[in-house]
Amino acid sequence: MDKIDIKYQAALFVNATDIGPKPDTLSHFITEFADKELIPATFQEIGPTGVMERFNLKDSKGIWNVEFSSSRIDIMKVNSNIAVTEMGNIHDFKDEVFKMIDIIFKKFPRKANRLAFVTTHIIYNLNQQGFSEIFNKLFNPIPTYKDNDRSEWGARMASRIDKEFGGKNELHNFITEINRIKGNLNIESKIKNLDRLQVKLDINTFQDHSDYRFETEDMKAFYNGAINWEQNLRKELDTIFN
Repeated sequence: MDKIDIKYQAALFVNATDIGPKPDTLSHFITEFADKELIPATFQEIGPTGVMERFNLKDSKGIWNVEFSSSRIDIMKVNSNIAVTEMGNIHDFKDEVFKMIDIIFKKFPRKANRLAFVTTHIIYNLNQQGFSEIFNKLFNPIPTYKDNDRSEWGARMASRIDKEFGGKNELHNFITEINRIKGNLNIESKIKNLDRLQVKLDINTFQDHSDYRFETEDMKAFYNGAINWEQNLRKELDTIFN
């Protein structure tokens, strides 16, 4: 089946309230991220005290985006123009994340209390029979949905699994979301309507362990491990999609 990686995301849960759009901060990041030509912008974050203006760094093509929320930093790479964007694989993304982690935490040293690795993919060019076969593998539908075409559907599965990285044993959430969706994608610089499956894989450390305990090297160890765990999830899903 035709599969495309749409988005890679690394989330580092840190106290980032002091990382704001100050001239010296922006100058540092613009210089250090010059190879990606990132420029500063702002976005709104809804917090306990209301709406706050936070800043991010992104390129003009919509591929790279680094968001500095008050309690997390998200590093994202998006396949903004399919078959044109050089998306690379998750190993390439991990290497870039490591460079960014070094740049960010050299200027703003601190620990994280949670870490997450999220990937989003699409499966396209499915006909109605293909959708039905995958649907029936995932569900035991009641007659209304078994005997009629489904224009939309979704599945979400989550397990908590102990995993070790960097000498630490941590409880992790392993989350898989599979949704049939209709919408637009930019493919070869043309907006196309597609009926497709979207698959989202989210591996993150358990939210109830909130101590700030992850040093920079722990962060790197997590992403080294998470890539292997994500790949294993993909292999298991291939038994459904193929």
